[in-house]
Parts: sequence; structure tokens; C-alpha cells
Amino acid sequence: MAKHGSLKYQLNQRLNELKRFGQSKHQAKQQEKERCREEGRSWNPARTEGIFSHRTCDAYRESTQRFLVWEKEHHPEQKILREIPREHMGKYLQERIDRGLSAWTLKADAAALAKIFDCSSRDFDVKLPERRIENRVKNRGVIKDFSEKNNRDLVTLSKGSGLRRHEIKALKPENIFEKDGRVCVKVERGKGGKPRVAPVLRGYEQAIRDLRERTLDQEKVIENIPKQAPIHAYRGEYAKNLYQGIKQERGLEKNRERDIIHTRDGRRYDRDITRQVSRALGHNRVEVVVSNYFS
Repeated sequence: MAKHGSLKYQLNQRLNELKRFGQSKHQAKQQEKERCREEGRSWNPARTEGIFSHRTCDAYRESTQRFLVWEKEHHPEQKILREIPREHMGKYLQERIDRGLSAWTLKADAAALAKIFDCSSRDFDVKLPERRIENRVKNRGVIKDFSEKNNRDLVTLSKGSGLRRHEIKALKPENIFEKDGRVCVKVERGKGGKPRVAPVLRGYEQAIRDLRERTLDQEKVIENIPKQAPIHAYRGEYAKNLYQGIKQERGLEKNRERDIIHTRDGRRYDRDITRQVSRALGHNRVEVVVSNYFS
């Protein structure tokens, strides 16, 4: 009988097979789209072969290792990773649902397992709770042990530019510049390694200009980001303010119905403005911005 090593070892081997660091995720999606067209299959834009970032790889490893601990407890006879039944994953996810874990955590767990075991989360035969903005619990509600007064530059930059935590950490003074009368921030490596330019909100432009001038002799604009800093909450604030700012600059326009995004709770958003906000945040799909940032 061939030796397969521990489940943890097999997981690391599987992750190595999936690593696509430095490659273009966008190009991989287009190739998958073309393959689906040639084979007559429906294309799922959220599904791409491979893992394209170190952070995603680490997150998938952590999620799958939690499942493997559960698997060892409940099915110690299972020794080969690829032979673990999908039914076991469904039972594991159901237990986590019953424990009241957030919809975001559960979706992330299911996505990790689907990637590692080369299947769809639908194969687990479990109904995952829907992600709703009012149910978010990470970094969106009460701010504990974080002083905005003592971290004024961080708060100003975050609220004014909408950068992610790792993007703020990497930001250099020369990445803050002016273009066509607007202060902008250049992100060299955003999500998936993609660069972008984010416009600074009008009300924060002078403060961010001043921040750049004060840090020209530093390697990075912000040298320390407290773990408790609610960066995602600030991104949400930026997204809503940018949307309203673009809307006001445009003035009142009558949109065709096809140009309106409708939400389940009756909210309406201009599709083109939402697309601009999505690009500023470093997202590809407007639906992500509406569900995760607008309230």
C-alpha cells in the first residue's frame, strides 16, 4: 500500500498544486470562460482553477485544517485526502451553522473546501445562511480598544481613500499624487496583485496632501496599523461617501430601469456610479459593493 503521509501533509501538497502566484487571475478566468464555451458548459465567474495570492492560500489552509481536525475526530479511519466524502464536509458545515457562526465565515469555509476538493459548495448538500450587511460582526460595529484620536493619520487616509489594510501598509509617499485636479492614491498591488488608482474624497484631499508632505522622508506613509483598527468599516464609509459625491457632481439624471441596481430591501443604486465605486475599492463586481459596503 502506497504511503500518502498525514492529511496535513496531503493538504500542503494539494495547495502546492493549486498555487498560481504571480499569474493573472483575470487571464485565467477568461481562459476558463473560453473552455466552458467550447465544451458547452455554463461559466461560473466566481470559479477559477488555482490560487493566486499568498493571503488566499493561507486562509484556505487554515479553514481546511480546521475541517481536518474535525474529520480526524469523527472519522479517524479516513487517511486519504482526496477520498474524504463530500457528505462529511456537509456535516461539518452544518455543525458550524448550528453553532451560530457568521454567514461570511461559513461561506469562506465552504469556498476553501470546494477549492481543495475540486468541487462546488453545492456538492456539500447544506444550505448556507445568506450574507446580509446587518449581520456582519467583524470590524463593522463597535470599535473596541482603538483610539481614532491617537491614530488620526491612519483614520484620515483610510476614510479618505478606502484602501485595504495591506494596501495602507505598503503605501509610499510618492503613491499620493494629483491628476486632473483630484488627489489620488496609487495602489501598486491590490487584491489579486492588481494595481489601481483610488480617488481621494473631496473633504479629505488637503489632509492627505499634508500627510504626504510630512512623510516624504519615510519609506511608508503609515508605519503602524493597530490590529483593532476597523479598516473595513472605514472602507464602507468611503464607498458610500464616494457614491454620493459622484451622484452630486453629476446632478439629477433620469436612469433607464436597466441602469438601476435593485436590492431585496427596496434600495436602488445607479449601476454606472456603483461600477466606479467598485473600481476605486478594487472589486470587479458591483454586487459585492452593494452587499458588502452599502447599507
